[in-house]
Order: sequence, then structure tokens, then C-alpha cells
Amino acid sequence: MKQLGCWVLLCIAVSSAAAADLDDLEALEGFFDGIMAVQLPQYLSPGGAVSVVKDGEVLFAKGYGWADKEAGISVDVETTLFRPGSNAKLFVWTAVMQLTERGMLDLDRDIQEYLDFPLPRTLLDGRRAGPITLRHLMTHTAGFEDVVSEVFVARADLIRPLGEYLQDVPARVFPAGETAAYSNYGTSLAAYVVERVSGQPFYAYVEEHIFQPLAMEYSTFRQPLPDELEPYMAKGYVVRDNSPAAGGFEWVQSYPAGGLASSTGDMARFMLAHLQEGEAVLEPETAAYMHRQHFTHHPDLTGMALGFIEVEHNGYRALVHGGDTPQMHTGLYLLPDEDVGLYVAHNGAAAGFARMVIFEAFMDRFFAAPPPQREPGEVDKQIGESYLGWYHPTRANFSGVESVLRLLQPTLVAFDEDGNLTMQAAGRQRRFGPAGDNVFQEVDGPFKVAGILDEEGRPAMLYTGDPFPLLRSPWYTAPVVLGLLLGGSVLWFGSFVLGFLRRIVVLRKGLAPAWNLWLPVLLFSFGMAAFFAILGTVMANINPDYGMPQPFFERPETAYSLLRITAFALAAAALWMLLSTARSWLRGRQRFSVRVYHSASVLWAGGLVWLLYYTNFLRW
Repeated sequence: MKQLGCWVLLCIAVSSAAAADLDDLEALEGFFDGIMAVQLPQYLSPGGAVSVVKDGEVLFAKGYGWADKEAGISVDVETTLFRPGSNAKLFVWTAVMQLTERGMLDLDRDIQEYLDFPLPRTLLDGRRAGPITLRHLMTHTAGFEDVVSEVFVARADLIRPLGEYLQDVPARVFPAGETAAYSNYGTSLAAYVVERVSGQPFYAYVEEHIFQPLAMEYSTFRQPLPDELEPYMAKGYVVRDNSPAAGGFEWVQSYPAGGLASSTGDMARFMLAHLQEGEAVLEPETAAYMHRQHFTHHPDLTGMALGFIEVEHNGYRALVHGGDTPQMHTGLYLLPDEDVGLYVAHNGAAAGFARMVIFEAFMDRFFAAPPPQREPGEVDKQIGESYLGWYHPTRANFSGVESVLRLLQPTLVAFDEDGNLTMQAAGRQRRFGPAGDNVFQEVDGPFKVAGILDEEGRPAMLYTGDPFPLLRSPWYTAPVVLGLLLGGSVLWFGSFVLGFLRRIVVLRKGLAPAWNLWLPVLLFSFGMAAFFAILGTVMANINPDYGMPQPFFERPETAYSLLRITAFALAAAALWMLLSTARSWLRGRQRFSVRVYHSASVLWAGGLVWLLYYTNFLRW
């Protein structure tokens, strides 16, 4: 359904391609009216807003739908506050650049000198780690693992002071400056540096040095919202029974990374400041330095400016950033060379894909370029086959139980009969042809990917020009392998429990002999059921008011501890199972078929225990 909606939107864009003048305000309004008329019902989003700036002024700004559907309050582009999500990060980076141009911060200085708590000096694999700098934080190359829990919390009283929260430092996985891995923690750490150096809470610093100079009167990082702004806050909406349902206010612990509330009109003023050489908030040289590329994994692909993500579309360079909360989604897009900016916002949980559809349609409509002419070619078979396998994102957890989430985000790379390299993830497949040395261009699309080779010349990472590269994963993390292991274990031990109950309840034969063989299997079976029940609660118990898994966000340490305790109990039962089965083989007292059955049980249990260890449930 979403693909059909996207196709309709692109048809809207293409059908009016003849009137490509961005200054034709009637055509511009018609373009966005058409898109939003499709997107709001398509993504079950009650409301949205759009602003376009050009040549130092707001060219177009309009609200659509409802800020509060139940109360009948429509979206006002100037006063309705949305949660911009990760677009809040751009204010952190702007603040860092302000203090840098004043000589109070050094982008290449060890940030440990600015902090009042220690950062790890070793990587997760035990290697010595070099210093982290603000430049690393701004390009998302500090090397921190991702941590989901406590980015959001369920209530105001659960929010800890920023400095206290940041002292729970995630593991350092990659050497600083070498690997892009998007990090909410890294952004909030930079905001804390701003606090330490400026002597002001981050929210107060931004109010004085960014909001006030830019006349952003409907913006705040404060939680709860100030009394004067609270009436203007749009409701966020989750999806329930295939329709939008109002959620609660989204409390953000890592608030500099995603806790901003701002109107679309204010975000337009922020875009204007960056497009007008930092007007009112940055010196022109500082803004220009911030906007140039500072990191890329491959010279033929885009990379990171200081805080902004580079993309290329229709031959135009854009500085972009997306923003997501459980209930709201936004996108900010700057075309510096054309002095144009676009900002979009939705207050529906299912509208995460909407911003990119709007941006691509906007570019194809007003900044169209002929499709690149490329001779059809095939990827060399030996090269293509060297990429075969499964890949997982660098933005992931590696040391804690949240590492299980990494296994839920696989990308399969294959080599088809037409000589194309293919990438398949989340139900979408892209095909690629050769475009350089280990660089591949999407067939009939703008997407480009580069293979990053290891020391032995083998593809170790796929880089897509943004801070979300993909790491090659071992074969045993493939979904088919994990599915067989999990599904087989559930079937094997589930059948054992059913057989055991049948013997006791139906056949009334009483307990079988050789209790030392069947008892550990029975305990393992019930322990496995308990583990998956707890994990399922953590993953799927969506709170209707917040649209997020409560155990992850409200009391993650309780859920994680319970999962680990259950995992250790499973390991103990598996060890008992192994010892009792080995004893049965040595003594030979049970039938051969019984010993074989319990040996198979040991293998299934061992596989599941290995998976628990691999995903850190057996590491306290």
C-alpha cells in the first residue's frame, strides 16, 4: 500500500514537471496540497506542515490537517509545535560551532578535558582507544555502540539530569575517526560539553544564543513545556486498529539529541540562518566550514559535514537530516548552492517514510535533471560473489542485551543472473551495476554504495554515503540460521513438554524412570518458555499512550536483569542435561533410543545457550 502511495506521489510530481519554477507560488502550493492530500490518509497521519525557504525569505509555509483531531485544532504553521526528533541535533552542532569560533572549544581536542567523568580508553575488543574529539562526535565517528533504552522515558519523573545520564557510557566499538555509526549518546555528550564550557544548561544556552537571535518564539528544549507553549503542542498519534489514536507527550531523556519542540515556521527561520551564511548565529566562515564535507568512507560517495548528512539528488548537493520520535517524523533539507531549504513534519507514528517521498518528489519537480546515461554492464562475477552474505548496521548495540535488535535488521547481498549486485532489506530490493572500483550504482535509481575492504582485500562493510553503514556478519547470524535454531528449539522442547503432560494427564502412567534425564529437559523447556515470554513482553508490549515498548524505556534494568537471570538458569539446566546424558552413555542403563533422544536435546539446548551468549544475555 505504501509503495502504491509513493508511486501516486511521484506521478503527481512528474505530471506537473513542465512548471518547474520554484517561484511560481500557485504551482508550489498546488504541489504540496496534492502530496499532503495523499500522505495524510496514506500514513494515518492526522496532520503535517511544510515550509520552503529561498534567497533569504520564507517562500512557502502551510499547515495541513489536525494538531489535535479530537479537539478540532488544525495545524498552524507558525504556532503548532511538532517534535522534530533528531533534527534537534542540528542545534547542538550549531552551539558547538558558536563556542568554537569564540575560542572556547577546539574541535580536535580530546573531549575528556571538557568532561567531569571518564570515558573508556579501550575498545570492546580490548584494543587501546585513542581520544574522542568534537569533530568525531559531529561526524558520528566517535565509535560508540548504540543504546536504545532510556533515550525516551514514560514520565517526567524518570528523567535524570543530563550529566548523570551520560555517565552510563556505552561501549566504544570502533576506533575514533574510522567508522561512521550514528549516535544519540554522542550528540548529548557534545551538548553536555556545551553546558560545561558555557556554564548554562543546554536548553538555556540554546534559548539565549539561537532561539532569541532568530526570533524562534515557538521552540523549546524544556521538559515539561513552558506554560506559554504547552497549548500549542501538537498531539502525536499512534496506530491502533488501523486508525490514528492520540498518544501522550513524549519525554526524552537524551533531550539534546531529540527533545526539541518547535513550529515549522521556526524551523524555517533556522534553515534561513544556515543558508544565509549563519546569519545572526554564526560567522560566514564558520557556517561555510561547518557545511563542507569532513568525513566519508569513500571519495566517490557523499559523507558527513559537521552535523549535517550529505546527499546527492539529480546532481544537486544537499545537506539533510531526518528526525523521528515514536509518534512524529520530520525532515530538513538544505540546497546550499541554490539557497533553498525544505522542512516537513508529520504527527503520525506511521509516517516515517513520508519525508523522503516529499523530498524526492520536490527535487524531481523543481530540480529535475535528466537521468544519468550509463552503459549497461554487469558486475564481475568474482567481485559480485565476494559480496554475498548478510550485513547488519554499525548503529547497533554490541555489549548488552540490546544487541539482539541488531539481528532484527539484516540486509542480504546477493548476485543475480543478470550480473547485478542486489541488496534486500525490509522487503525492498535494490539492484546495482558497476560504477567504479568496488563502487556500485543503483539500476534505475540514484542510490550508490561502495564496498569497504578489510586488510586482506575482502568486503567488510557496505557504505551508502551516510552514517549508517552495514557491517558484514558471520554466516551464523543469517535469519535462516537463527530461524532454524529458534524454531527447532521451540518445536523440540515444546513436543517434549506435550509428551510429558500426555503421559501424566492422559495416560496416567506417573513419572517416568530416569528422572535425572527428563527433569533437566523439562526445566529447560519451561525456562525457555519463560525467557521468550519476557522477551516478547519487552519487544511487543506497546504502551497505548506512548507507542513504545515500556520495559525498554521505563525500567529497562529490571527487564534486562530478569532476562539475564532466566538465561543463566537455562545455561545451568543445559549443563545438567549434558552431564546426565553423558552419564547415561557411560553407564548404558537406558535404551539406545532414549540416549539418542536426550543427546539431541543437549544439542538443541547447546545451540540456544550459544545464541544467548552471543547476544550477551549470559554476560552480566
